[in-house]
Amino acid sequence: MVVSFVVLLAGGAGAAAAAVAQPVPLFVFGDGTLDVGNNNNLPGDEDVGDPPRANHPYYGIDFPGGKATGRFSNGYTMADFIAKYMGYEMSPPAYLSLSGPVNMDGFTGVNYASADAGIRNSTNAGLTIPLSKQISYFATTRSQMESKLGRLAMSDLLSRSLFLLAVGTMDLLPDCNYFLTFPPSPPDNKTEVQRLVEFYNASVTSLYGMGARRFAVVNVGLVGCGPTVDTRRGGGSGGGGGCDARMNGLAAEFNAALGALLAGLRSEKRRLRYSLADFYAFSNATFANPSAAGKS
Repeated sequence: MVVSFVVLLAGGAGAAAAAVAQPVPLFVFGDGTLDVGNNNNLPGDEDVGDPPRANHPYYGIDFPGGKATGRFSNGYTMADFIAKYMGYEMSPPAYLSLSGPVNMDGFTGVNYASADAGIRNSTNAGLTIPLSKQISYFATTRSQMESKLGRLAMSDLLSRSLFLLAVGTMDLLPDCNYFLTFPPSPPDNKTEVQRLVEFYNASVTSLYGMGARRFAVVNVGLVGCGPTVDTRRGGGSGGGGGCDARMNGLAAEFNAALGALLAGLRSEKRRLRYSLADFYAFSNATFANPSAAGKS
């Protein structure tokens, strides 16, 4: 997955060309697979409680320094690995950790991702930063960049930057998105998956309108095989547990529509380029052969 994103940056010349070039900024949007500390800076909500935060052991146990940093991982996140392959030490900083306007001296980008975030604003509402709000934060960053660089230089830099998106998993969990329980209704009789892809389209189109041209997109994995689903089905109490085929079917439906959406945008939007990482296939291969991924 990482290699395909770097080839996108290298203009098709390969990873070697990307490695010797000056890294371009990385802008990150999505959920807990990419969050590097935004949720740690979110306030609680008296109605819905506190957001999920990765500010305690054993998060970060394998990260340099061995301390929790807001990453929902024992070490680096997907955003970190992609940033490292681009030539950075790690992901750009979390937006909510910044103390003031962006500093363009040594600018690496900004990470807006938030654990449990969804495409819909209502998904895990009050506990996370939805995709639309993340894009609103980027608009603020963009204004700060323009004030420091000027419009032409900013536009050139954004056109060469990488925009990483990984979101949608939470929207496919009924406990997080109540719209999944609603049947298609008039006048358009669209399914919830179709509506989610429409919202995704609006998000990518918004970023494109603000200057984004290169997109690295990660589709959703086997949502029906997650630990919360397994526990609900009895896996957490010694029962059979296992995967939920219907939920995995929703993920496959979403991914197919997402792929078609991106292909359509590529043909419609001038200079838009994208790379789509198939996390669903990766997850499927891992579940089918755990030992190949170093798991027992």
